[in-house]
Amino acid sequence: ARASRYDGQLMDPVRVPLISAASFPLPPRLEGLRRLAYNLHWAWHPRTRGLFNLIDRTSWNRYRNPIPVISGPTEWSRLLDDAKFLAEYHDVLGEFDGYMANGAGHWFQRRYADQLSGPIAYFCAEYGFHESLGIYSGGLGVLAGDHMKSASDMALPAIGVGLLYRKGYFRQTIDADGHQEHDYPDYDLSRLPLGRVQDASGLPLTVTIERYELSSDSQGDYIIVQRAHASREWVNAVLRNFLIHKRHKIPAQYSSMAKMVLNG
Repeated sequence: ARASRYDGQLMDPVRVPLISAASFPLPPRLEGLRRLAYNLHWAWHPRTRGLFNLIDRTSWNRYRNPIPVISGPTEWSRLLDDAKFLAEYHDVLGEFDGYMANGAGHWFQRRYADQLSGPIAYFCAEYGFHESLGIYSGGLGVLAGDHMKSASDMALPAIGVGLLYRKGYFRQTIDADGHQEHDYPDYDLSRLPLGRVQDASGLPLTVTIERYELSSDSQGDYIIVQRAHASREWVNAVLRNFLIHKRHKIPAQYSSMAKMVLNG
């Protein structure tokens, strides 16, 4: 998030406090790599990706993700003695810190900063930020990711709200008999550029969602919805019953909700 100005006054940047998903040591002189790795800024800035490639080309080409690169076995002494690498590191880190701190001269700040009373919330079921973070299935997810990247580049005070699919979207193959096979990847969250959002007390943030009671009408075609509190396990069980076994049709106004939480 960048610095934002509401009601004509420059305010502190919109920041989401995080609890790191993994803890690993880094050389003190290269501690800035942690900031670079845990901010998806690298997903659309080739020079930052190039820096991780310099650290361990084999690991980068395998994972396309900076967390395994900097948390795995690395010859840090070699890099600390490499003047060219250190110069690139400081240049990339300086550009990143400047990008994060300075939003005053960008489009939003110049034209609309005094018209907003708070940050913008962007809700989507999938975000295509990068191939290593499989929380999207196709073009609409990529578009949502591009919206957030553009918002960041324009210094909009925007916060994306979505779902973390622990098993990602399934990968489809066709077997020798022409039947569809699908496999859900099981992500190790500690090896992804993710953190747990903190609440005001510094504890992991939890949210309450609405539970939907689903049933069919006399024709067996539609769903009657009643709100209540829900658990992820309950939502998964009900929606798998309705979607996978195709016992009932889901009205359009609830189909997006069903898709969102089926693999949540």
